[in-house]
Amino acid sequence: RLDVQDAVSITAAVVAGLAAFGRIDALVNNAGYGAYGPLETTPLKSIRRQYEVNVLGLMATTKALLPHFRANRSGTIVNISSMGGRIAFPTGTLYHGTKFAVEGFSEALQYELAPIG
Repeated sequence: RLDVQDAVSITAAVVAGLAAFGRIDALVNNAGYGAYGPLETTPLKSIRRQYEVNVLGLMATTKALLPHFRANRSGTIVNISSMGGRIAFPTGTLYHGTKFAVEGFSEALQYELAPIG
């Protein structure tokens, strides 16, 4: 089990995976949900949770595994987004904001992880 909103949970899952299998070859960032409604009526707590789950949790989980992938000189990261990361619909301000963030993060990370030379 892994809660993307809890750094201790992320670390524990990575440690457990390494203990059980000796290495981790892939990360699939699939946690997420869609909060919809007018931004002006959405409580700040709901806004923060949408970003914590869909963006910051994905980043934290990726960050936790990058040292392992670098040490092994291999690893696959799959970030699940949606068409909501390419086009937006009414009342989807929060959801689409997070999915556009995942798209930008993923695109930039591929350059950061590309072999040099």
